[in-house]
Amino acid sequence: MEDRKSPAEDAEAYDDGPMADDPAPLDYYAGKAPARQYSAIVALLLCTPGATEFALYFSLRSDALQSAVPRILADLFWPLLALAIVTAITSIVIYARRPRDTLPWYVILNLVINIVGLLFAAVYLVQIF
Repeated sequence: MEDRKSPAEDAEAYDDGPMADDPAPLDYYAGKAPARQYSAIVALLLCTPGATEFALYFSLRSDALQSAVPRILADLFWPLLALAIVTAITSIVIYARRPRDTLPWYVILNLVINIVGLLFAAVYLVQIF
């Protein structure tokens, strides 16, 4: 006959679980947070107003492109600038915390566009006011 353990003996073999005297507990007991997943769509959508504002600004400044820009786009300059500033600040709040791992390319692209855009907007606004 097989030598079967009783449930009480089986439970004693495990003591208090993996944290009892185990020098190397499992990762989920060590309190490690799961790796943060960033959405490529959200990151690229958050940098779209800033990139569009750059394109619009430089097309309005260029003599060759100024006639090609429709008047409605020229009228959208200030609202688009405000939207670009809001999305840039949102991106920085979301993504520029101290990363523990390397950031994906689309998050780095987002931060580059938005940080440069904020600096550009600050210089531009200081010059005109």
